[in-house]
Amino acid sequence: MNIQGFSQNLERYAKELSTLLTRTALPPETKEELEKLSGDRIPGALKFVLESSRKMDGLITALLKVSRIGRVEMKPETVEMNGLIKRILASLRFQLETTGGEVRCGELPPCTADQAAVSQLFSNLLDNAVKYRQAGRALVVTVSGEVKGGMVLYTVADNGSGIEEPELHRIWNVFYQADRRPGRKGEGIGLPMVRRITEKNGGGIRAESKYGEGTTFYLELPAAEEKKNGKQQ
Repeated sequence: MNIQGFSQNLERYAKELSTLLTRTALPPETKEELEKLSGDRIPGALKFVLESSRKMDGLITALLKVSRIGRVEMKPETVEMNGLIKRILASLRFQLETTGGEVRCGELPPCTADQAAVSQLFSNLLDNAVKYRQAGRALVVTVSGEVKGGMVLYTVADNGSGIEEPELHRIWNVFYQADRRPGRKGEGIGLPMVRRITEKNGGGIRAESKYGEGTTFYLELPAAEEKKNGKQQ
């Protein structure tokens, strides 16, 4: 099944779930009255229903986000990766400073892709590196890139917590979360979205990881025309 077909089916399932949730959910006015009550006056079963309803609503919203990727039109253009990464790092400055993290980035070849999509791809990968850093070890992320046969191979490598080998192939599944430690928040849709956006821009992505040592993502996107022709900027 291609990306568009997958997205259409996913959106249909999400809408069906949303309809079911709407039919079974409590009326808004009833929810408001219940939420005004103190926790010890709400029966445990009723609290469970309310919390489950909120969680299901969040999952449906996440499903719709993933499904819409297949319908979004990509607008290929030359993407200057050096400037793009600098802008992403500026947005992550606070997280990096407070965690003592460091991102090392060399000169990156430009690619041909949808600029907003590429920004989302790398924002997600770098944000994940910060989020899943290894406790007790200063985070170091290395970003590099090289042109290979009409494609640019970008590498994002971190020394974070890593992923166990049996779990690695599951990181592309919607809602899957490799890190289930208490306090870790997320919808489990970041990497599935990264993969689908990459493929829709004519590229691909894979990952290698060692538990306790870190993870490396290899991301391919079409090279900019001047790089394909062997010209320097």
